[in-house]
Amino acid sequence: MLHKISKNKDVILINTLFLTLGIGLYYWSDRIEVFAATIATGISLSIAFMQSKIQDDRMFQELFTDFNKKYDTEFRNQLDDIVEKHENNTVKISDDDEELIIRYFNLCAEEYLWRRKYRIPDEVWKAWENGMVYYFNVPIINSILIKQKGQFDSYYGLFTHLKNKVDNL
Repeated sequence: MLHKISKNKDVILINTLFLTLGIGLYYWSDRIEVFAATIATGISLSIAFMQSKIQDDRMFQELFTDFNKKYDTEFRNQLDDIVEKHENNTVKISDDDEELIIRYFNLCAEEYLWRRKYRIPDEVWKAWENGMVYYFNVPIINSILIKQKGQFDSYYGLFTHLKNKVDNL
């Protein structure tokens, strides 16, 4: 029961505020229509607020699913293969691997863009950011990152955000 109350505290606050306002306006004007209109406004705002929260949750779910699916299918195993292949820094990186790393940077930048728009919650962003920092600090990936410094604006401020966590930024 307390969980439902804390989850909906914003709606409860709106309704309480408008109920209080309605009662005050009723006593001040002595017109029931004012009271009813104030209560109706509060209910309408509550419904709109709840719909907005539902829409935000849907958008987050869609973003979360899309980003995780893209990472799992296009990057997870391939990035690990690149890291393993270049552990000793003796093999030159192929054009395909470099392209994959740049596509990964773009995925990370897109995730960061949605984070800045408050669509990605803290706990999810922290997990994603930890993964980014890990890969960005791998020497072969970091060398590609350094090459991309001239295009930092293309990455929506991600590299500036991570500069204290990633080498050579």
